[in-house]
Amino acid sequence: MIDPEIQYQAFKMREQGYSYRRINKELGISKGTLNYWFSKDGKEKQKKRTKQYRQKPESRFRRKVQREFDIKGMSTQDLIEHTSKKAFCYICGDKLDILHDTYDLDHIYPKSQGINNNLSNMHPTHANCNYMKGKMLFTDFLERVEKILNYQRKQINITDKILAQQENEQE
Repeated sequence: MIDPEIQYQAFKMREQGYSYRRINKELGISKGTLNYWFSKDGKEKQKKRTKQYRQKPESRFRRKVQREFDIKGMSTQDLIEHTSKKAFCYICGDKLDILHDTYDLDHIYPKSQGINNNLSNMHPTHANCNYMKGKMLFTDFLERVEKILNYQRKQINITDKILAQQENEQE
């Protein structure tokens, strides 16, 4: 959401005769947003475009095809067969029901390090587990988790000691 102060500045600049391009450069607001704000029928045009897009069956089909064939032309059925052999989250170890659960395919070696999109570099994971790991190497992720766990254990021990002291003082 855009800050109301920035929107106010944009309207002031437009009143002063600034072009969309100049407002775009100075405030970092897209020209489409500016057109939406300043055009008499900008909001109506946007509603019409959205309605037309949602009514096109081929646009929904196109998105579905991208989801079904996202791994080098492999069909969904082939992908299910491949991942059902590894039907567990390789980060937390819980079982995955490939046909009914939603899951992510996590890159063992991140794409950001130049490694390709081969299935041999991917394992199924829960979406939350994959989100936590992010772009880290698995070993880096484990080190981070261990550090967090050790820190939280210390906090729990400190809390337990404080609670024990308070109980002793009350007795």
